[in-house]
Order: sequence, then structure tokens, then C-alpha cells
Amino acid sequence: IYDAAAQRLVLFGGRFAHPDNGGVEYPSTDVWVRDLQGDTWAPLVPGGISPTARAGHTAIYDPLGHRMIIFGGENGFTTNHTWAFDFETRRWRNITAADAPAREDHTAIYDSHGKRMIIFGGRYNDGEVDYINIHEVWALDLDPSSATFEKWQNLTKEDRHPLGRSDHAVVYDSLKNRMVIFGGWDKDKKAPLQDTWAFYFKDRTNTD
Repeated sequence: IYDAAAQRLVLFGGRFAHPDNGGVEYPSTDVWVRDLQGDTWAPLVPGGISPTARAGHTAIYDPLGHRMIIFGGENGFTTNHTWAFDFETRRWRNITAADAPAREDHTAIYDSHGKRMIIFGGRYNDGEVDYINIHEVWALDLDPSSATFEKWQNLTKEDRHPLGRSDHAVVYDSLKNRMVIFGGWDKDKKAPLQDTWAFYFKDRTNTD
């Protein structure tokens, strides 16, 4: 993520392979920071309990709470775990809700108009069934003054929507208050996608 307040890049988790173990990849729990003024990397060691190692997750910067929100990912099976890292206290807090969707290989943005995290697409592998090409849109409320603070809401529109996908790109268009997605991977057909869609938050409509 980009921590705008401190002008730095913050990285959590993912996979790494050490040359001494034959190139085998392992999920990580590390937090690293790159100072964009000095162009240097340094580890950030959290206090207290940390999230489990994972890859295929998403992270956004929450400017209201000056924190990093991570969601989903996998370490064998898909998870719905949601954690918040407070940059002031340098501590993690588990904010997982029972009704949160489980996702990996999805995308996420911060909706500055709605003060919420938005996720789209991805997959869900529960160990028995691998649900692929998910097209759902979910929102996590990050407004501390809201009655639904840190609760999830399903924003999916079933009448017209893009094909579900993984490994796509997404941006938030603040001028038009919409999420724009591009490309990705159709896991059913094992083929790349080249389409572009916009999800308008005002009326929850999709256009291609």
C-alpha cells in the first residue's frame, strides 16, 4: 500500500523463496517499509499478535484510521480473515466478521466517497470445491461514525456484470465515483481476459 501520511510504501506477506531451500516458496508474515524519500527498505516489527502467513490477499490504506487493512488470501485454503495494522501503535487487530466472504486472487480498492474497502472477483477454495471466476462485489465499512463500522455488505448486481476472474487490475476513479477493472484470468477457460468494466457506486451498475 501507499501510506500517504508518511510517504512510504508498506508491504505485508506474500511468498518468498530462499536460495538455500531449493527455491521452495513459503507464505510470509513480514511487514516491510520503503521510505520513498530515502529509497531504502526496512523491516517493521509489529507488537502483539500478527495475522497468519498468506499470499493472494489484498491490502488498502485506510486514511481515516491511519492503518493498513488486509483481507483474504491463502495458505493452503482460502480465508476470510481481515486484519487492521495501526501505524501509530504498530499493532495488528483482528477485525474478521463471521459473514465476511472468503477470497484469494481478488482485487481491492479504497472508496473515498463511501469510506470503505471494496473487493471484486477472485476465487474461493475450501479444500473440497474450488469456486472460480467469482463476480461478486463486497464492501467493508471503514467509517468509524457508521453503525455498520467494520461490517461487510454484498453490493453485487446480478442483472449485468463482468465475467468473474482472478489476477485482474483495478483502480478507483474518484472523479466519477466508480471502480474500473481490466483484464485478468478466466480460470474456467484457462485464458486471459482483455475487457474493461466500470462499477458505479451511486446506483450499483456495471458498464463495459
